Amino acid sequence: MLGGDIVKRSVRIASPESVMSCQFPSSNAQIAAPRWAVWAAWAAWATVLCTVPSCVWRLALGFGVDVGFTGRLGSMYTGTSITVYVLILSVASQAAACLTLGLVKPWGERVPCWVPRLGGRRIPPLAVVIPAAAGAIAVTGLCAAVTLVPRGPLDNPDFPHGTAGVIMDICYAPLLVWGPLVAALSIAYARRRRAGEQSDEPAHHGSETRPPELPHGARSVSCLAKARL
Repeated sequence: MLGGDIVKRSVRIASPESVMSCQFPSSNAQIAAPRWAVWAAWAAWATVLCTVPSCVWRLALGFGVDVGFTGRLGSMYTGTSITVYVLILSVASQAAACLTLGLVKPWGERVPCWVPRLGGRRIPPLAVVIPAAAGAIAVTGLCAAVTLVPRGPLDNPDFPHGTAGVIMDICYAPLLVWGPLVAALSIAYARRRRAGEQSDEPAHHGSETRPPELPHGARSVSCLAKARL
């Protein structure tokens, strides 16, 4: 019965398979996931997957595979330095893409329970929306600069051509949707958080009653109890 009550009071967040229950119960009411939340879950995973082909291509370059660079670039993109650079860039890009999942997952709204002292605390919406929106603008601008600017990097004669050039284009083409997807997810996240806050407002105007903030020890016990249910 206790587990059923927690599920009924949980914030609903969409997933590709079904509408999932948030791990953190709402203070007052259940929030039904809007219809656009289903596509948001798919879009979040798409942002992760769209970075994989270019990551694999870069790793191949970093570990000595001939991907088609010639001339000065062919000699530049070899050695230990390019391997280290490719590894750092690949890890950073995949980590940034995986953070997009926070826009549709419970840990994007509250700090996970296992985080010392902060576990269970509510994350301010702007602390998520602003970095996500900035990232979307940066990625979109970078992709536009590389692909649309005349005499850009792609016009360099030392870049891969022929079959190697086609392979590189196929691997990097998915990145064109990365920025727009993050922008759309940021809007969806802001809308969902706004709807949740509105549903938690007191029924009577002028009332400022809010549930008390649990101390760290109580939050840890609550998180542990929910994890065992």
